Amino acid sequence: MGVIIGGVLGFVIATIFQCVPVAGSWEKTLPAKCINNAWFRWWWAGYNTATDIWICLLPMPLLARLQLDTVRKVGVMLMFALGLFVCVTSIVRITALVQSVNTTDPTWGSWDALLWSAIEASTGIICACLPFLKHPLKQMFPRLFSSFDSKVSRSRPTYKLSALSQRGHRTHPNGEWQNLESSKVATGTGSIGTGGSEEAIVPGHIMMKTDISLKTERLDNPELLKFDSFVNNEWVQAKSGARFEIIDPATDTPWASCPIFTAQDVPQVVESAHVAFQKFAKTSPRQRAEWLIKWDSLIKEHKMDIAKILTHEAGKPIREAAIEVDFSTASLLWFAGEAERIEGTVATTSFPPGRRAFTIKQPIGVAVGLLPWNFPISMLLRKIGPALAAGCPMIVKPSPETPLSTLALAYLAEKAGFPPGVITVLTTDLDNTPNLSEALCKHPLVRKLTFTGSTRVGKIIAAHCAEGVKKVTLELGGNSPYIVFDDANLVQAAMSLMMLKWMNAGQACISANRVFVQSGVYEKFAEMVKEHASKIVVGHGSAPGTTMGPLTSSRGLEKVLNQIDDATKLGAKVILGGHRVSNNPGYFIEPTIIRDMTSEMLISREESFAPVLALYKFETEEEVTKLANNTSMGLASYVFTKNVDRIWRMFENLEAGMVGLNSGQSSTMETPFGGTKESGYGKEQGKQAIEEYLITKTGVLALEGHI
Repeated sequence: MGVIIGGVLGFVIATIFQCVPVAGSWEKTLPAKCINNAWFRWWWAGYNTATDIWICLLPMPLLARLQLDTVRKVGVMLMFALGLFVCVTSIVRITALVQSVNTTDPTWGSWDALLWSAIEASTGIICACLPFLKHPLKQMFPRLFSSFDSKVSRSRPTYKLSALSQRGHRTHPNGEWQNLESSKVATGTGSIGTGGSEEAIVPGHIMMKTDISLKTERLDNPELLKFDSFVNNEWVQAKSGARFEIIDPATDTPWASCPIFTAQDVPQVVESAHVAFQKFAKTSPRQRAEWLIKWDSLIKEHKMDIAKILTHEAGKPIREAAIEVDFSTASLLWFAGEAERIEGTVATTSFPPGRRAFTIKQPIGVAVGLLPWNFPISMLLRKIGPALAAGCPMIVKPSPETPLSTLALAYLAEKAGFPPGVITVLTTDLDNTPNLSEALCKHPLVRKLTFTGSTRVGKIIAAHCAEGVKKVTLELGGNSPYIVFDDANLVQAAMSLMMLKWMNAGQACISANRVFVQSGVYEKFAEMVKEHASKIVVGHGSAPGTTMGPLTSSRGLEKVLNQIDDATKLGAKVILGGHRVSNNPGYFIEPTIIRDMTSEMLISREESFAPVLALYKFETEEEVTKLANNTSMGLASYVFTKNVDRIWRMFENLEAGMVGLNSGQSSTMETPFGGTKESGYGKEQGKQAIEEYLITKTGVLALEGHI
């Protein structure tokens, strides 16, 4: 673009200041006095050729990068055809110059009007394409465009979800964050781009999309779509100004971007949260409860908008996303009540006499929440609800895959009235997640950390926090057994398994990873679950009729394909699915059922975060109890039987923090959520959850006259 602008300016300046205008060089009888005609013709032809080739090639990356509906695609193709035409004319022009280099005017003749007017067509196409060129140009020249974007964004509030929001922004000269209102920074139409064309829905298979196109899903409140981090109730950039892309897992297409915060940003963030803690800890429990209730009502009011954002960043079907919003808000109402039930104790001492001992509960301090990507809304509210009820500000680091739903809820939290610094959301990419998390864990003003994720990372988090002897809640991996006895209600067991296993494409820590079925009903149960699973419709979460979306990350897809391959090599039999959907760019895998599993297979030993149902056969209660407990993890277990005595025995003997008894649900909001063994420690949900954010302080008072 700079070359084009420079060339045009040079032409104008030469025309103004030459003794005879440059236009005179076209006339054979009026040679220019101060410019070389041959040089001018060669320069002008080269300039035309460069712009023409650019125009010719421009639609190709656009078509490859963008998802367009049919009308827009036709328009771009027409643009391509015109670009090709002017490119051909420029090649003809160069050929004429080469063949007639010694003539006075080699292009003067019948082709003149065509050849030398092609520049007008090229310039027109470039102007028409300027909106599409913004993103690639900003990637090449981020510093040049950062200032311009910041100024324009403040004067023209628009919104866009359908294309990549990759924006470079300046930081403050002294290294502080640039305060940006993301509702004014984003550009576009207030819509979300969805992939998918209306084609046949095939049960048990991916919905075929031969023409992935943009459909528009408008948000009722475009203000919910935020692309910047949230600090002190302001939308800010990281000090580096760097950003990372958010990928729609159903199309493998970037559609938004967020700031990359790093360890260098942490001190300022934590200090601001600590300042907020000094005041927030002294607010009344009733006030904190009112803020939580208001937040709950705002989230419910915007449920479908939040669900749409969640669908595009996590991939889950819109119905599942809406359900997540519904059950997640229960956390806020529950802990709003718990805020006013924080109580101490009083006791009269036996020895020595004349003493009164009592305790009070106080908020522990600044908390940090490290969130996973599979249930970002649920994990946020389940962690932040008890923290806010207790009087603790929380710094939230969402997963790099799913930051936008968390940012939307932060926007609503501000509207609910929470003071600056009480809720902070820091985004970062996958590469910088370890150093940012470590810096948060080790900062001396952070006194509490809660993490949901893999056991491997949980051990690292625990080690970081051990240096400062910080209070930690770890909700880690699971390898949950699902046990069906001969006497079970098979319909109940099968339907509960369908909801538990296929929810969020199997990407849940409490999902049934190993399904143990007693030999007497093994064959029948296998056919039942196969029949139900074959009716699953896989596709983009926004597409009508979709009941299961893609995996959220390409890493998860690679892992599960490796697990399936390992199982089949060791003798297991795939009776449904088992393959990646090859004709779709997203991270889709077919709903898969594998039978005849054994304990040495990978799926038996590690968590399978995918829609893969693994069937094992057992004979006795003692045998299945040993098999179920043969894992380093102990998050959840499930048992189906009509024998009441067996129910109690299994409940007591299974090594898990939660057990579903004739149910696919192992916990509720009123009961604690957490595991044993390497599935972590500490509790979320229930009365125990708020205790994780409180310290108990003991006082002893001596009565008058007692020493």
